[in-house]
Formats: sequence, structure tokens, C-alpha cells
Amino acid sequence: METRNLRLAMTAFMVFVMSGFFSVGELRYLAWGRKAPAEVVEAVIGRDPNSRKAREALLATVSFRDSEGQNRTTTLILPPDSQLAAGAATTVQYVPGDQYAIRLDGDRELLWVGIFVAGLLATAAFVGKIVLEAREPVTKKRRPAPPPRR
Repeated sequence: METRNLRLAMTAFMVFVMSGFFSVGELRYLAWGRKAPAEVVEAVIGRDPNSRKAREALLATVSFRDSEGQNRTTTLILPPDSQLAAGAATTVQYVPGDQYAIRLDGDRELLWVGIFVAGLLATAAFVGKIVLEAREPVTKKRRPAPPPRR
């Protein structure tokens, strides 16, 4: 029983740590991300460079002007059924100062952020319960000690 509880606690802790790690990128977009209008320069179906398997993806090259006035161009890897065509206007979200943090606006991954926030709330509830129990006065409703053995 104790081993099962320990495994359960360790699994919950590892999920919490992993969700914190994976939600950092999304939290960066929420905190510092900016939006900019962009133009799709090129959109072709090709091999996904981030996949080990021969998986198809839409490789969309977009160009936009950031808040500092610099023209930036990047290639976004999207699902092959995305409705982007060359010459189309779209909106991108980017993090200033990071040349790789660019994505289409609305392309969010909130699952890990939700798991992380749920873990924080559960931890806060657990700590609150411990604090409330620690502040309770000691009552005389304790079980008496067993008599000494002879």
C-alpha cells in the first residue's frame, strides 16, 4: 500500500514538473508575445523536418514587420490540411528578441498550462489544509495510551 502511494505521488510530481517544463513556452507567448500582420510568401506541401517519419506538412514561409520595424521571415511547419496559400494575409504571434519564437496567431497549446495550473491549485489546497490542521487547538479527545505490558 505504501509503495503504491509513493509511486502515485512520484508520478503526480513528475507530471507536474513536465507540465511546468512544457508550459514555459506557452507562458512566454502569453506574457511577452506580440501580434503582427504577415503575408504568406510561399506555401508548399513537403516533408516535415521535425519528424523522424516521412510525414507530410505544409511549409509556409511568412514575412512580417516586428515592433522594432525589422522585416522578419520564417518558415512555419503546419498540418497539411491548413488553408494557407501563397499571397494570403494572416496574423502571426512572436516573442521579441527570439528569432525562433514565431507561430500563427491562435495556434495555442493550453493543455500543459492547464495541467500545471491544476497542479499548483492542488498544492495550494494541500498546504492550506496542513496550515488549518496545524492551527487547531489540541483537544483532550485523544485515544489513551495502551497500558504497559508486563
